[in-house]
Amino acid sequence: MRNLLLSLLSLSFLTFNCSGNDDNLPNNEPENTTTPPPPTQHFHPPTWIQGVWAWKQTSVASVQYIKFTQDDIILPNNISYSSLINQSQNTNLVLAIEKEGYSSTLYFYTETRKPATGNLYSADEFRVKKINDTLMVRYPDFSPAIYYTKQ
Repeated sequence: MRNLLLSLLSLSFLTFNCSGNDDNLPNNEPENTTTPPPPTQHFHPPTWIQGVWAWKQTSVASVQYIKFTQDDIILPNNISYSSLINQSQNTNLVLAIEKEGYSSTLYFYTETRKPATGNLYSADEFRVKKINDTLMVRYPDFSPAIYYTKQ
């Protein structure tokens, strides 16, 4: 009986002190990454509008230029509109593009601006109508109308 108790005690001691190999267990610590996510594509201008367009407002003496690319709008002074929108995600005024659309003669989108801390927002619509391959106008017509000529 004494041998049986010693055997059971020895067996239980060995069982409790065994340690398995933990090398194959997954590491639950998050990986440290330094690669930022790719920028979001906000614009999808149709091919007929892609290129550089010039316009002159009556209140401004100089001619302004805007460039439509396959996936962006480049504002005067070579500022990427998509870049401004992506950067706004880390500021107090978040910009977003909504309701973008186009046809063979129209292109439009709505820009919304929303404070990061609040529910109020404002929206502006950009809408142009193609007159021919080198001329388009803000649509519906503003007073005075703004005409764009392709460069």
